[in-house]
Amino acid sequence: HSAIEDGNAAVYDAAHRRRGMANGLAYHFVIGNGRDSPEGAIEIGPRWLRQLDGGHVRAEEFNRRGIGICLVGNFERRAPSERQLASL
Repeated sequence: HSAIEDGNAAVYDAAHRRRGMANGLAYHFVIGNGRDSPEGAIEIGPRWLRQLDGGHVRAEEFNRRGIGICLVGNFERRAPSERQLASL
């Protein structure tokens, strides 16, 4: 989860670039929660389109072998929506 209630792939891409990530968005996919993108909408990131390793965890081994999927929301405060889970 994104740990915040707002955002979408474009917002997170800009934030990751500001943090110095040359390839931007750390995830391959972002699933919206209805605020900045439709609820359950799957946004396909450039890492998937260009078949790049993820940047979503500190362990490079997992970034090389895993697919990064971020559900927008803070799941310490509320559960993911039914639409988000269906998209996942």
